[in-house]
Amino acid sequence: MPVATISVLKSDPLKFLKAFPIKIQYNSKDSKLIEQYYYGQKAGVLYFNNGFPNVDDPGSAEVTKAHGLVAKKGGPHFYELSGEADVMLTTQLSGCCVVLDDSGATPKIAHVQPDSGSDGVTLQQSLSGSGYKLYGKADYHDNYAYVLGVKTDGWRFYTQKRLNDERKISIAKEIFV
Repeated sequence: MPVATISVLKSDPLKFLKAFPIKIQYNSKDSKLIEQYYYGQKAGVLYFNNGFPNVDDPGSAEVTKAHGLVAKKGGPHFYELSGEADVMLTTQLSGCCVVLDDSGATPKIAHVQPDSGSDGVTLQQSLSGSGYKLYGKADYHDNYAYVLGVKTDGWRFYTQKRLNDERKISIAKEIFV
């Protein structure tokens, strides 16, 4: 099993996501570049947190720079993935849809939350036909998911899906291909 480091995530994202169940916490009202995103093990799960090292051994927490993507209601609120970081993280998708606009030189991405009284499948259907690439509830069904972006020779995006058991990974795969 590989060691859970950002260099392993960047060199082989699928191997990383198949080996380590992840949980991403993001405490902000806006999507933005986070200078200090902490990560480390907590009860068998690899936690990412932008506020503090929420891990079993805070002294073992590592830090990376990453784009944090916030879920917002009311249609795509796009965030441009600058070259300032090589990693992009979403909070948990439990009905949300990640929307990618890769029509320009720099990709723009949004984490869209269903409006009150709506659900994830309806949200994804309403966004289809927009010309954007979508990853939503119709793609992760009974699971919940996280989406990560990794920039090596351009941005590539991956998901890790899990059922209710936080430690059991059901699927890790590349999306938006």
